[in-house]
Amino acid sequence: MNQPADQLQAAIAKRAEQMGLTPYALAKLCEGKPSEDTIRRYLSGGTTSSSNAARLCDVLQLTLTPKRKANQ
Repeated sequence: MNQPADQLQAAIAKRAEQMGLTPYALAKLCEGKPSEDTIRRYLSGGTTSSSNAARLCDVLQLTLTPKRKANQ
C-alpha cells in the first residue's frame, strides 16, 4: 500500500465531496485534463499520474506540504 498516495487520493475525494463536485464538474474545471473517466477511476480508488493529481489539487485549492518528522 502506498500510504502517501492513498492519503492524497482521500484528501482529493473529500475536498471534491465538500465542494459538491462530480467527476464531470471536476473535468470541466480542469478543462478536460484529466478526463472525466480518469477522475472517476481515481476517486473510486484507482491511480493517476502525479501531474493529474497536481491539477486536481490546484482546481480544488489544496496545498501540498511535506510532513515534518517528529525529531525535526
